[in-house]
Amino acid sequence: MMRHAGISRFLKAATACALAATLMLVTAGCQRQTGPVVRLEPANPLPEPKTTYLDLGIQLLRVNQNDLARKAFIRSIRMEGATPEAFSGAGVAAERKNLLGEAQRFFEQAHKLAPESVLTNNNLGAIHYRLGDYHSARRAFQAAFAISSGESDISEKNLALTNIAIERENERYVDVVRNPVLIQRLGTGVYKLGTGEQTEG
Repeated sequence: MMRHAGISRFLKAATACALAATLMLVTAGCQRQTGPVVRLEPANPLPEPKTTYLDLGIQLLRVNQNDLARKAFIRSIRMEGATPEAFSGAGVAAERKNLLGEAQRFFEQAHKLAPESVLTNNNLGAIHYRLGDYHSARRAFQAAFAISSGESDISEKNLALTNIAIERENERYVDVVRNPVLIQRLGTGVYKLGTGEQTEG
């Protein structure tokens, strides 16, 4: 009874923010057009609202109530069981709040539970990308694309985006090798990057 009462109070507190919805696509990167897309796709259409913390989290993500959504997914993991959907949802919410380290841990847990999922591989690639680990991102997107038998448009676009980032990173490396940057000391214990010109310090 205490558990049901707790769920009821939590659901009532979030009712104003939650919307009933059908199967949806959540894009954490929709406002960041330069980064990969992170997704959460429930396996089935949403049932009637006020059912589980997992459903509540999905509804809250839809209306950008990311902090409440994160809490709902964490409660789902603790009280309803660890599932790829709950970890993926928590990762999306954390990523939207710019908690990238936490998002990575959630996405890694989701991937461990469902390593052959296009969704978990795509989301893991997206967080690697945001953290600047483009090579790990590419491996994850390649896995997602292969698992989908080449039918995942989002994984394909994310893979192309990551390849561009790697090419630019390589070009910057070549440019530094051709034009080595000198580290110059200014005063006591203070350094800056220079281009070879002499600096007084």
